[in-house]
This record gives sequence, C-alpha cells and structure tokens, in this order.
Amino acid sequence: MEHPLPSLDVGESYSWSTLDSEEYFHNGDTGLGTGGGIHVKPDSKNPEYILLFSSDDGIYEDSVYSERFQYIGQGQPDKGDQDTDRYTNRSLIRAINEDIAVYFFHREQENDDWTFRGLVDVLDYEQLYRESEDRKVLAFTLTFNDSTATPQPSEESTEAPTIEVPADNEMEEPPNPNATEGVRDHVAVQYYLLKLGLEHGYDVYIAKNDQGETYNGTEFREICRTSLNLPGFSPEATSIIEYVDVIWLEDGTHIAKMFEVESTTQIYSGVLRMTDFVAEVPNLAVDMYIVAPKSDGDRVEKHMTRPTFTRVLDWADHCSLEYLSFDEVQTKHELVEENGPLVDLF
Repeated sequence: MEHPLPSLDVGESYSWSTLDSEEYFHNGDTGLGTGGGIHVKPDSKNPEYILLFSSDDGIYEDSVYSERFQYIGQGQPDKGDQDTDRYTNRSLIRAINEDIAVYFFHREQENDDWTFRGLVDVLDYEQLYRESEDRKVLAFTLTFNDSTATPQPSEESTEAPTIEVPADNEMEEPPNPNATEGVRDHVAVQYYLLKLGLEHGYDVYIAKNDQGETYNGTEFREICRTSLNLPGFSPEATSIIEYVDVIWLEDGTHIAKMFEVESTTQIYSGVLRMTDFVAEVPNLAVDMYIVAPKSDGDRVEKHMTRPTFTRVLDWADHCSLEYLSFDEVQTKHELVEENGPLVDLF
C-alpha cells in the first residue's frame, strides 16, 4: 500500500498532540483520543491503515527491540479475555492477508514523545493464556517491512541481513484439547524423515527436545545423532539449528538437508529459524524444507515469499527453501520401505 503520510519519517519523534492534529491522524471528527493502543483509520469497516502504539511502561510489556517482535492486542486486563471480534483486533487480523498499512510507534520509558519505528507486517497471531492476569490475550507477531527501518544489504555488502529467531519456549499456549493429534503428526513425520535419511546413507540429527520421542516402537535417540559436530560453525549458528526438527548430515559433519516440521507451532517460526541460520552461515549450500499439512500449503508459501525472508534467501542464492506436505513425506517413506532407496528423493 502507498505510504499515505510521506512527511512521517522513520526514527523521528512526535508529541501526541502533533499526531492527533489534522496534519497527521485527526480525520474530521475522529481523533486519537488518549495515548497508546490500536487505532484504525479512517474507520473500522474499511480500514485504510492501522496505527500501533507501544511504550516501555505500558501494561502489556511488548518486546519491540528486534526485527521480529510480539504485540499484544487491545483489551484491558479487567475486561476479561481479549476478543477477536473487537474491531481493532479484527482489523489487525485482516492485515495478515490484506493490503493494509500498519504504522508502529514506540515510546521509551520516561519519554513523552512517540518515535515512528516504521511500517510493519502482521505475520500471524495466536491466543495465549497469561497466568498473571488469569485471562487469554491476542499475541500478534510483527516484523518491520519499511526499507529505512530494516536496511537491505548493498551490492558491496558481505554481511547477510539478520532475523531474530524466537526461543523454543517463547509464546507457550495453555493445554489445547485438540493439540494431541498435531503432536502425533509431528512425531510421525519426524520418524519418516529419520528413516528416509538413514535409508539413503545420511547420518540424521533430531532436535534436542524431541530425541526422547517414540514412534512405531522406536525411540529416536536409539537411531539418531544426539549432538552436532560442525567444524567451523560458531556457537551462535549451532544453537540456532539444535532445535531444527530433522537434519541430514554427510559424514556426520556436513549439513545436506534440514527439515522443519510445522504441525504444532506457528509456521513462520520454522521459516525464521531457516533464514536466520542462512544469515549466520552465509556461504553454506544447503537444501531446506518446511514440512506441513497439505491444508497449510498456501500459508507456508505465503510466509516463504515475505520480503523479510526472501531478501535473506535471495542474498544467499546457493541455498534453497521449499515446501513439502506431510503426504509427500509419508508416501516417499512407504515407497522406500517397500522398494528400497530412491534416486530422486527430495
């Protein structure tokens, strides 16, 4: 969407009264009201753009000091669970798939002015239980898309752009009665990939938090590698991929293929881990795959083609990132079990 306010500069700070003036966001009889929160302009039924405000001393403790960050939706703690039907939250959800400009402002502690940090993409959202508030909140994952907020490497640059990957224990949800099936699917696909790798002569590493899983009577750690020994890799690079679901290794020390299985986590988390690894190890040629249910294929493709990710992958053109469905992996596994190794696997 075209920037509707060309005079708004990334990195500049503005007073609330300035932002609430007719020069900026006060449209007719509609102002910004009190400071902070989510504001939809010009109206909630057909939003042209959304304004997000976050402050260091706010009630939601938004973490906004990385390229990818979490933003909590609208709805005060004393009002109960945050609602997806509330028009401000609903508009943010629409921005995931619709062309709606989202402006992000932040106010540092003990500062009265709001700094424009840039335009952001809304990647996804989930409902999280907050024990301290005894309620569910809407957690939106945002990433900067404005070129001045997220610089792209120049042609002379030898450094890859970086993307922060969430830790595996971030954004945990309360127990979900429907989650068991997803966990079973995840473990099954890991098992298929483990067996396929072994059948084709690879050493196979399983994510350190999944090595105790059992499928078809086999505990993963009995047949997989339980640690990574990658010569030349920094501790930072190794720590990123310790939680990649499945890694196929040549001679035990060289990565050939990496697989992220997405059935119980947000799809973008796997893409983030892969692209951040590429940024940390820019000269490594490796085939990477996001493995997800066929029903999620379109969502996977959408995340894989987001500018935040493609500029990293385009920069490292010797790497590839592709989508595989659960059905494809299971079919290849059954075919190999019946007929032996394949010449053309993935």
